[in-house]
Amino acid sequence: MPRNSFVFARGSLILLIGIFATVPAVQAEETEHGSHHHKNHVGLFVGLTHERRENGFALGVDYARRVSDSFSIGAFAERTWGDFNFDVYGLSFAYHVDRWTWIIGPGIEDSRLGNNERLWRLGVGYSFDVGEATVTPNFYIDIVDGEQVYVLGVALGRGF
Repeated sequence: MPRNSFVFARGSLILLIGIFATVPAVQAEETEHGSHHHKNHVGLFVGLTHERRENGFALGVDYARRVSDSFSIGAFAERTWGDFNFDVYGLSFAYHVDRWTWIIGPGIEDSRLGNNERLWRLGVGYSFDVGEATVTPNFYIDIVDGEQVYVLGVALGRGF
């Protein structure tokens, strides 16, 4: 296994262990009428990015607006640096099933070298409620110019 791939795999494993070791597996309180979802949700994302043999650290923000119990529309912005440096901006369309969120959306990868490429983001996340906050481990695949960029991380968010 090439060194960069090993570093990404080891970092991903450490991140996943940390996520599941620190997040209490507490079920959300549910009312007699089912679960309550805030109309708006904002989050801060921290993760690792891997493309071919290059790795990076990702930091971003996201916003989502629930249009129904099952669907939301949102936007995200991320900055990635390490073996490569780029910004990613996009829209997200999400389908929610219990604590699972399935995401798809268009976006732009801006390498700051004058190269802007269109992308499609596919992803999945699983949310835990921790008091008033949510902790959501996420996995995304960004398809950029026919290549896959893998993003693994966790988002800390809050509904309002």
